[in-house]
Amino acid sequence: MPYSFLHKTTLLWLTLLPVLYSCAQKNTDLTRSGTYYPKIRFIAHAPSLLPELLAASQWGPMSNFLENWKNSTTASNELIFGIEALMTIESRNSIPSPLPCDILFYLDDYARELKKMDDPSAHFNYLIRLDIRYNYDATADAIKVLQFTRSWARRLLATRKLDDSQWLLCQVLAGKIDNPVAWYEQHKESYPAIARIQNNVGAYNNWYFTEKRDRPSGTASVLAGWWIPTGRLSKILGSHPSVGVQLGLRSKWNEYDLTWTFRFLHPTPQEYSFVRNDSMFTSTYYDGGYVGFEYTRYLLHEKHFEFGLTTGIGYDYFSVIDGFHPSDPDFSMLPINVGSFNFNNGLRFKYFFHGRGFLGLTARYNLIHYANDGGTDLSGNAFTLDLSYGSR
Repeated sequence: MPYSFLHKTTLLWLTLLPVLYSCAQKNTDLTRSGTYYPKIRFIAHAPSLLPELLAASQWGPMSNFLENWKNSTTASNELIFGIEALMTIESRNSIPSPLPCDILFYLDDYARELKKMDDPSAHFNYLIRLDIRYNYDATADAIKVLQFTRSWARRLLATRKLDDSQWLLCQVLAGKIDNPVAWYEQHKESYPAIARIQNNVGAYNNWYFTEKRDRPSGTASVLAGWWIPTGRLSKILGSHPSVGVQLGLRSKWNEYDLTWTFRFLHPTPQEYSFVRNDSMFTSTYYDGGYVGFEYTRYLLHEKHFEFGLTTGIGYDYFSVIDGFHPSDPDFSMLPINVGSFNFNNGLRFKYFFHGRGFLGLTARYNLIHYANDGGTDLSGNAFTLDLSYGSR
C-alpha cells in the first residue's frame, strides 16, 4: 500500500473520530447528564411506564405523566394527544376535553409517523432536539410508543361501542386511516365537536389575518408593466415595458406612495427631432421614466381582495441619447431629457395571499405634454398598466 494513501486514510479517520464520538454521545453521556436528561426522560420512560399504568388503570398517574410531558421543552404533542385520547375513552369519558385546536395536525403527524414506521424504505427517524449541537435519537422509543397506542386503539375498536368522534380517533391511532385531514373534510358533518374547533380556529385565523393586514404600516413593492402612449406619441415613440419600485405608508382605507418607474426598449418606431443650442438633431433612442407621488383611496376591502381609486402627480421624461453609456458625449445636446408634468388617475386592485404579501394591478391614464419646442410634435397622453408584488 503506498505510504501517501495510508497517510491520507489515517488523517481521515482521525478527523472523523471526534464526529463519531459526538454522535455516540447522543444516546449515552449526554442524555445521562443533568443538562440533557430532563429533555428526553419522558420519551425514554413512556414505552415501559405507560403499559404498566394502563394495565393497572392508573389514570391519575398517567394523566400527570402526560401533563408533565406536555409542559416539557421537548414535548411530542402528537404522541401525547393520542395517548390522552385513548385514556379518556378507556376511562369511559367521551373524548378529550377540551379538544386542542391543533387536533387535525396532531392526527396527521401521528398517521404519517405510523405509516413511515411500517415502511422499511421510508427510513423512519424520530429525533429530539437537545440544543444546537446535539439531537437525541428517540426512534426506538417512538416506535414502541406508536406500537403501544396502535394496539390500544385496535382493542378499543374491537371491544367498545364508540361514538363518531371516538371512532375517528381510534381509527387514526390504529393506523386504519392514513390521511385524517382528507377523511375529516369528506365527513365533517359526522364530527360536530371537531367541526366546532375548526370553525373557531378558522375564525381566529381570519381575524388575525385581517388585523395584521389592516394596521397602519409601511408598504413596499416592485413593479413591472407597460407604457402605452396615445396620439402622435404612439406613432413616434411607441409603447415600452417598464420596471420600478414603490414605497409608501398606508392604513386600512388610505395609501400614500412614492413611485419610480424606468422605461426601456429602443429604437423608436420613427425618428424624432429636437433642438439644442439652436441646432436641430434627430434620434431614435429611447429610455424614459416617471417619478411621482400617488394617493389611493380603497373603496372595497375584503379578506384577500381590495379595490380603490388612485391619483398621482409627478415628472415624466424620456432621454434623446444614451446618458448612461454615451459613446461620444456631446454637450450641445444637453439636457438629454425631454420632460413633462404628469397628472394621472386610475384603478388599483390588490390580492393578499397571506397577512402582508400581495399581488397588485394598477391601471392609469396619464395626462402629459412633452416640452419639445422647435422639434417633432410629441402631443399625446399615455396609459400605464403595472403589476406589483410586495408587502406591507
